[in-house]
Amino acid sequence: MSEYFGDFYDAIQIDIKDWLETPDALENKWRMYIEKAPDLFLLICKLTMEEELPMLEKARLSAALAYFVAPDDLIPEETEGIRGYLDDIVLTGLVLNGIRKNTGAEIIRKHWSLEKDVVELVNEIVDSGPRMVGQEIYNSLEQMSRPT
Repeated sequence: MSEYFGDFYDAIQIDIKDWLETPDALENKWRMYIEKAPDLFLLICKLTMEEELPMLEKARLSAALAYFVAPDDLIPEETEGIRGYLDDIVLTGLVLNGIRKNTGAEIIRKHWSLEKDVVELVNEIVDSGPRMVGQEIYNSLEQMSRPT
């Protein structure tokens, strides 16, 4: 992983760790997904280097990676705080779900290091996505996640 992505990973890990210690975190219904943002980011970084993935899937992952680090996306972290990671999480879930459907779940599981099954997590994110970010933003993210 490049130094930039490593720095970004460290930064979101710190942001989220700090946020988890606030009262707002305890009341946030999307907490369990926000906690996984750094791990989802790391997963898409690893998958972009996976030799077994078709180039189209790597392109989708690269787009999700670029979106994750973009300062001005649909829900910007700069103005929305931790809530700003929700659109990144949903887009990542949609892209990973597409890879699962097109290539298989095992290639995703191979690069996941947490205990919770990544496919189960992705399914939950995709199912909850419209409520997490709103239907209009979800529809835009769904469009972005599709291969061109």
